[in-house]
Formats: sequence, C-alpha cells, structure tokens
Amino acid sequence: QQIGDHPVHLRIAEFLEWIYTTKLDQVLDDFGFVSLWTHAPEIYEQNRALLASLTCKPNLNHGKLVAIILPIVCSMVALMVIVLIVKHFVHQHRVQYAQKQRKKQADEWKARLKETIHVRLPSAEDVVTMVETDVENSTQLWEWDPQVMSVSLLQHDEVLRHELQNYDGIELLTEGDSFVVCFTEAANAVHWCMAVQESLMTVPWPETLLGGLHDSARRFSINGHPIFNGLRVRMAAHIGQFGCESVNEVQHSQLMKDTQLISQVSQGGQILVSHDLFVALQRDDQLDDM
Repeated sequence: QQIGDHPVHLRIAEFLEWIYTTKLDQVLDDFGFVSLWTHAPEIYEQNRALLASLTCKPNLNHGKLVAIILPIVCSMVALMVIVLIVKHFVHQHRVQYAQKQRKKQADEWKARLKETIHVRLPSAEDVVTMVETDVENSTQLWEWDPQVMSVSLLQHDEVLRHELQNYDGIELLTEGDSFVVCFTEAANAVHWCMAVQESLMTVPWPETLLGGLHDSARRFSINGHPIFNGLRVRMAAHIGQFGCESVNEVQHSQLMKDTQLISQVSQGGQILVSHDLFVALQRDDQLDDM
C-alpha cells in the first residue's frame, strides 16, 4: 500500500504517463516498482491487467473516418469558392457602377463648362480669391457604396451652389466631387467656405452614410456635440492675379497651381487659407467679422 513517501495509486498515475514511451520493465525500475514486484507480485499482475483494460482502442477504423470527414471538407472548400466568386462579382459591379457615375459626372461637367464660358469672368489682371474644394476619401466612398455616394454628392453640390449665389461667387470648374470657384471679394470667399461647412452639418444625409463603416462620412460627436456629419469637405483658398482669358486656361494658371498646393495638405472639414490671403483680410480689417 505504501512505497516510500508515496501511496501506490500515485505511483500508478506516474506509471501511466510513461507507459506508451518506455518499456514496461524499465518503467517499473525507474519508478521504484521493483520492490513492489519482489514483495507483492500479485499487485503487479493486477496493475498490468488494469493498464491493458485502459488501452485506447478507436471505435472507427481509418477508412470510415476518412469517409465521414472528406465530404465535409470538400463541402466547406466548395462553399468558400462560391463565396469568393460572388464577392468578386459584387465588387466588379460596384466598381463598374462607380465608373459609370464618374463618366456621367464628367459629361455634366463638360456641359457646364460650355455654359460657364458665357459667364462674365474676371479679367486676367484682376486680383481674385480662388477656392478649391474636395471630398475626403471620395474614391473609397464610391467603392464602399456607389448608390449612397451618388445621392450624397447631389446633396453636396446643391449646398455648394446655393451658398455660392449668396456670396457672389463664380463657379469655374467642377470635376467629380471637386469644385473650383473664385470671388472678387476676399472676405466673401472665406464667408462662403464657412457657410458651406456649417450647411453640410445640417444636410439630411442617407442614414447608410452616417451609420456606415467608413470613417470619412460617419456621424461623430463629442459629449453630445456634433463634430462631423456626412461628407467631409476640405477647402483651400488663395489670393492672386486671375491670369486667365477664358475658363480653359484656369486649370493651368499659376493661381490654380498655388491653390492646389494648399489643398494637398488640408483635411476633411478644414478651411486653409494662404498667408497672402490672411494678410489681405487683415489689411482690410475683415478678420474681426469671421
């Protein structure tokens, strides 16, 4: 019943841990069962019979196991392939839809460009303030949900054009979600930017856009105060000589290039003005009204 300081059943438990990796006689010798064998051979025989009865014997042979598992694995692989194919076609459909929408917008832009030619533009020598706007992460939003983005851009365009009329602005170029406008009064340019950003916060955007997974358009609040709501538009403003005789020259003008440089470092919801524009506003005592 007792071997040294350990009961027999603890010795048997240790014996079970090594029975499948070590020869029986060696295990008996290593774990002190020699004395047990010498003095009580009947106990050893009982333990040997117990170990034999505890030997693991699978209920299923290898062939039956394969016959059960193989169809399951094949079904799972086939299901994964089908899901990937469907996902691919859905993505292709979304991309094609987005491309069609962009082409439609490009055609509309060309039509508006022809109409704008008849609008009275500033002279090449006039000093104007140019503003370029752009929707943050618009490409990713198109790929995420083209239908929602198409509706949202129409709302975006309506806000920009409505406020443009309120501040005597001139729409020079529109391409996709980007607007290029100019103002003869520098203060009007900044007031227009501020009015647009405020109006965008009150637009009844599609709930899919506001509650979607994309961070660039999701509703965001801090302590109950709304910070972002819907499409986030970045704005860049710069003042300088217009330098164009027609709308066709705007894209390659120096004023446009300088404005685009500022736009490249802006973030959604921001209004960035150049140093020259800030000085002009300060000189005309317009900063106190903003």
